[in-house]
Amino acid sequence: MHYEMKRMVRRLHAGLSMMMRALMLCLAVFGLSGLSGLAGCSSSNSDQPDLAEPAPPDLATAAPDLLLPSRDPSDHPQLISMRRGRGPVMDHIEVWTVVWQGDEALGDRVNRFLDWMLTSDYWAQSTAEYGVGPGVAKGVLVIPQKPPATLDDSSIDGLLQGYITSGLFPTPNGKTAFSFILSPKTMSTMFGSRGCNAYEGYHSEAQLAAGTTPYLVNLQCGSGTNFNSLTEVISHEVSEASTDPYPFSARGYVAIEDLPLGGEISDLCAGLGATYSTTQDVPDGGTEDVSYFVTRNWSNAAVKAGDRDPCQPVVNNRPYFNVAVNPINVLVDTSAGDDITEVDAAYEPYALGDVGLIKWSLAYEPDSGITVVPSSGQGKAGQTIPLKIRVASTVRAGTYAIYLITDSAHGGGNQWVSTITVQ
Repeated sequence: MHYEMKRMVRRLHAGLSMMMRALMLCLAVFGLSGLSGLAGCSSSNSDQPDLAEPAPPDLATAAPDLLLPSRDPSDHPQLISMRRGRGPVMDHIEVWTVVWQGDEALGDRVNRFLDWMLTSDYWAQSTAEYGVGPGVAKGVLVIPQKPPATLDDSSIDGLLQGYITSGLFPTPNGKTAFSFILSPKTMSTMFGSRGCNAYEGYHSEAQLAAGTTPYLVNLQCGSGTNFNSLTEVISHEVSEASTDPYPFSARGYVAIEDLPLGGEISDLCAGLGATYSTTQDVPDGGTEDVSYFVTRNWSNAAVKAGDRDPCQPVVNNRPYFNVAVNPINVLVDTSAGDDITEVDAAYEPYALGDVGLIKWSLAYEPDSGITVVPSSGQGKAGQTIPLKIRVASTVRAGTYAIYLITDSAHGGGNQWVSTITVQ
């Protein structure tokens, strides 16, 4: 959301990005109670004249049952899995941290973070199943200029090649990734999108004389500097650069090719990070206790098991819960030419343990011409709540995201991503 933005902005639905992880539960949440079956009612009044006794009801015709079938509380649609494209993974990524003059201390701090992350249990637990092993934090490269006012993505290939040719940057070796840390004073732009509005980071590939090389752009968004936010972005982009290093020329692990919010291993867990504590050496001797906030990553193994949180590693003992949209991909055929095409679907709250009432809300409308009704609600695991997808004739054919934010009475939060395919 932590998002492969360069590819996304080339598509019709540009601008959806990792910014989504920062969305709060800001939409109104209303209760949905189970609907009871219809029953006839009668009333009596002693002041009214006697009436003929009504005919008995025809029991052969049952009253309509408005209750949807109940489900096992843990039942849910099959979750999506990461699929390997024809491209490789970077099994032992080597990351160079790139900063501009004046940010040397920040660069050193980021390099120390990477030194921990790329050899940590966290890294193994969230990437090893995709064939990724320990990586190396190579050090800090300082561009001998003040941070630019704007850094457009189109300039990065030339920037890298220029510094490699001059000898300031090393020649990439096939495992190299250059990770840019932008100053808060630098505006990142890409195909008309602006950083910190549409995205907080992205990774891509540069065409260099030494070969195609991954690079990362990591932003510092918000007032002041928040190192936790920065490490979450960096861990997100390094995870995806390791498992999908060449997102344009040779795809690695992706989920759904046209998923509007991005379909790499960190995208589907964006905003659901975790804090890890460790002890590290400090440059002037001694050690210090530090905490780092990092992304979690989508796990095919957890999806296959079906009984655990698909975002790994698990960081608390709460049972996993969510609210699914069934079907996961809602097909809407607008070929009839109606002003509004309506399709039925369902919300399906589920949990792998007792979490109490589950609430959800739509993070944003998929498109100005697409309406999801209701857009928020609450229910218990095992309930099935009807929803309707209404698509106006003005909506162009394509894939749109249904993005839910969920929380439970017992605490914790998750998110659900489904799609609407308009034909």
